[in-house]
Amino acid sequence: MMSWSRRGWLFCLAGSFLPQAYAQQVISARSGLIQYFERSVFLNEEPLERDPNRFAQMDRYDVLRTAGGRAEILISPEAFLRIRERSSVRLLSDSVVEPCYELLSGSMILEAQEMPRRGSVQILWRDFKATISKRAIFRLDSATGNLRVIEGEVNVLAGD
Repeated sequence: MMSWSRRGWLFCLAGSFLPQAYAQQVISARSGLIQYFERSVFLNEEPLERDPNRFAQMDRYDVLRTAGGRAEILISPEAFLRIRERSSVRLLSDSVVEPCYELLSGSMILEAQEMPRRGSVQILWRDFKATISKRAIFRLDSATGNLRVIEGEVNVLAGD
């Protein structure tokens, strides 16, 4: 049978790991938080450096470019923009309710699990505007001009 002092140490040890088990990685009040990247990624032509205590935040009109790497931008608490290799995007509006990004080159995947009420995400590419206001996953490739809706619904407006 275990003594009370030994049990006390076990409870203290187990309790010290609990806050780490339930901790959320990061929350942002604005759209444009770069929560993950790998290999060579540049924010306004400055290379991003990995720091576990600090996340890079895009400001309005900032350009995120991936050379041989990939990046994931937190649009809102339940929406992500994944940028593939040799791609670039510009943040036009950093509002969490109605963020707007422009695909400059390459390809990207937008995944929105849930959108705020009366909110939407807009992606601009050339003279096209893709808008989602519900749960959706889609991929946009600038080289071919293909928009592939994997799940959900995407509204596209071309020109006027």
